[in-house]
Amino acid sequence: MQTIDLPPTNHALKTSTAIVGGAAMTFAAFAFMQYLINGEQRAPSFNGDNIVVEIFQAPEDSKVQQKQTLPPPPKMQTPPSTDTNIVTTAITPDISIDKIGGDIKANLQRPTGDATPIVRIIYIFFKN
Repeated sequence: MQTIDLPPTNHALKTSTAIVGGAAMTFAAFAFMQYLINGEQRAPSFNGDNIVVEIFQAPEDSKVQQKQTLPPPPKMQTPPSTDTNIVTTAITPDISIDKIGGDIKANLQRPTGDATPIVRIIYIFFKN
């Protein structure tokens, strides 16, 4: 096995080079940012007529309208009572609800089972 011996380096030289390089890059970044926000690159200002924009205009007051109140409704008179007793009877047919709609009741109580898929995906593999 063969090894390569590197010449000894000065750690102080590496550290000072890194510090100077970092300071130069930081200064360059700040100088570039100052160039980007410099006022010379702004759009020219508009020197024409002033444009007045009204954001809110108060509506004009309308005239007060007096509404007349309606007179109270007349009192209702109760109809004269009669002393005769009226008896009414209702005849209802004998209908059994259990006999009607037996198929509907069976369909509603039947279990639905598992969910069925709407789309089937088929994979086909080819051999080379």
